[in-house]
Parts: sequence; C-alpha cells; structure tokens
Amino acid sequence: MFSLLEAGLLPNPNVGAYNLLNLRAGYRFWHDKAEVAMSAFSALKDKHREYPLGEIIGSRMMGWLTLRF
Repeated sequence: MFSLLEAGLLPNPNVGAYNLLNLRAGYRFWHDKAEVAMSAFSALKDKHREYPLGEIIGSRMMGWLTLRF
C-alpha cells in the first residue's frame, strides 16, 4: 500500500527554510508634512513559499510619497 503523498497526489506539507530581510528607509521634509520612502521585502532575494500550496515569493520593492495636511 502507498500513501497519497508518495504517489504525488498531495503536496509535501513541509516548507523549506528561508530568510527574510525587510528594509525601509524614509526622509521627512517640509516641516514634517511630507515623507518620501522606499521599502524592500525579502531584500536577500531568497525565493520561498510561506505555505505548501502557495506561490513562490521573491523580492519586492515599493516607494511612496506621503503628504500630511
């Protein structure tokens, strides 16, 4: 008898090890009424899955400008 996991009908329930390094840098100006910032998710470019059926996640970069009134 064989299991469904061995037959390839079920995904492996184990998720491999991975490292995350999230970075964020920002600068406030205009009397603290404005901010420009950059953020990096998974800056080490370590591709991983966070759960067995999830898609492979790589690095992401975001930037924004915030204005306060």
